[in-house]
Amino acid sequence: MASYKEVVVTSDFSGQFWNCCMWDLSTGSTLRLFKNSTSASGTVCAIGQDYLISAEPHKPLIHVWDLHGKEGYHQHIVAPGRVSALTITSDGAYCIGAIAETMLVWQICTGELMTKVSRHYQAITCLRVSDSGSCLISSGEDGLVFVWDLGRLLNSVMHSKEADDGLLYSWSHHSLAVTSVHIGKGGRRVRVATASLDQTCRLYSLASGELLLTVVFDISITAVTMDNAEYFIFCGSTDGRIFTIGLFEPPSTSEYHFSKERDKSHVFIGHNKAVLGLSVSADGRTLVSGSQDSTAKIWNIASRQCIRTLNHKGSVTNVLLLPKYESLNMKKLNSIQLPRSWKHTICGTDHPDGTWKHTIVGQINETPKNEYPSIKNFVKMIRQESQSDNSLKKQVEELSNQNKALYKLAVDKITD
Repeated sequence: MASYKEVVVTSDFSGQFWNCCMWDLSTGSTLRLFKNSTSASGTVCAIGQDYLISAEPHKPLIHVWDLHGKEGYHQHIVAPGRVSALTITSDGAYCIGAIAETMLVWQICTGELMTKVSRHYQAITCLRVSDSGSCLISSGEDGLVFVWDLGRLLNSVMHSKEADDGLLYSWSHHSLAVTSVHIGKGGRRVRVATASLDQTCRLYSLASGELLLTVVFDISITAVTMDNAEYFIFCGSTDGRIFTIGLFEPPSTSEYHFSKERDKSHVFIGHNKAVLGLSVSADGRTLVSGSQDSTAKIWNIASRQCIRTLNHKGSVTNVLLLPKYESLNMKKLNSIQLPRSWKHTICGTDHPDGTWKHTIVGQINETPKNEYPSIKNFVKMIRQESQSDNSLKKQVEELSNQNKALYKLAVDKITD
């Protein structure tokens, strides 16, 4: 069976030669360069198989590049403020961004701002969406982790700190800023790992919201990830070490203290500065890490040996593994066109009574705002619709009779 091929996408803080770079995971060769500015940590995402998207660290800009071989294509979208975290739903329908302590949800195909929520008390540091698209997780510098029902969140009508529409769980076990969040694959019956500057990594059940495990280290944790089978948790630290916690044989207690002497065989050593990004290959054999020491390293998980080092000109702020789509090598392929601008205000109207009415986006033949048909016009519309239905029925009957005639003719020709 052919091996599953993947590519590595990294970004560095310098932006001297490129914003993001695409590498071949097996050979380490450069495949694509995505130029213009730099990307903030934790903001590089893929929109399906069509686009690569990221947010600029110091300006309210979102950059978009085409993945289909069009290296000259670049689009920038103006955001309402500097975006600190960014994520895309697995179906490519929605983009969720964080500006300070506020979370905003855009519909990608129209650019409409669907909703915004402000529940954190300090800036949001990380956003993640489950592979089913049903759950959204946000974490912040306030040490809080919120789990949202994305469907309910999109239907929420209030946008304040008191609103709880769509909120499933609120985890407040961390005492310092949460630096990274990883959500497993498999819908709602998966586990969520969080890392924090309070020197802990915590594991939760997404189905029940229960805290399953707390791992205490002797140093702050800046990145966390898991393999697809959820056998291991990988934690990157501020001194460059990467720790491994086995979940196949988990600790006997709910709180485990990682020891230098006892667990020295479960450490990846190679970076000399803080690890900012981690990603595991689909087969669970390879780990990719990015660090402030201007390198990205590819590791063999079984042996914990560094296979290859990818040198950069600045701190590696993002590490992302993507499937090696066949379209990546196609030079002429039409992508789905994105809107040139995204809205800064919610697509709704405020009423004098204090209620908020949501407007359906992209409705066919929708009635203009604040204009409602009279009874006479309404009856006329109903009659027109019934007449159109009758004409459609006649067309269907005619086509059905023609098909019967053709079928009879074909049978007669065959039997003759």
